[in-house]
Amino acid sequence: MTSFISGLGFALALMVQVALIASLPAPWRFFPLLLICGIILLYERLLVIGCIWLVFQGLILELFGLGHGYVVASGATAAVGVGLVEYLFAKRSFWAMLGVALGCTLTFILVRTVWLVIFDLLLRQTGHVSSIFSSDLWVLGFAVSGVFIFGAYIQRSLAWLKRKFMSRGRFYEISSSR
Repeated sequence: MTSFISGLGFALALMVQVALIASLPAPWRFFPLLLICGIILLYERLLVIGCIWLVFQGLILELFGLGHGYVVASGATAAVGVGLVEYLFAKRSFWAMLGVALGCTLTFILVRTVWLVIFDLLLRQTGHVSSIFSSDLWVLGFAVSGVFIFGAYIQRSLAWLKRKFMSRGRFYEISSSR
């Protein structure tokens, strides 16, 4: 059931990313909705589903022609995200989630930038490096702020649901006969 819900969420986020966000003007089209959702899913729910989400988002974005280097960057992001969640940020807190988001986003940006710079050098094109760096800064800002906003909302909602629907213990005392 979790995989099915994650798949529906991926399809919905993919449609919003490809149809809506990609058609927005310059700074807003760099909003990485799929990356944000993948990082939150990786941290909050299941590592495997989060990794699959991150790798498939890179594959599909590259297949739709929205850029180059997404597959390599997403694979590296998934690997670094697993390392951060498993070995560095063991405590499940909001600040740890922001640390994972920052580490994953920096990995995504650095790997994709190196890929694009090497690709431009092989094609002997120049002048794209400054636009790559400016778009990377927007992606970093949007990703960390998106995880901050969506992550806070999700953690608060999960805490509320846990208080609302989980057992609070016994409401009565069991008498003990001596």
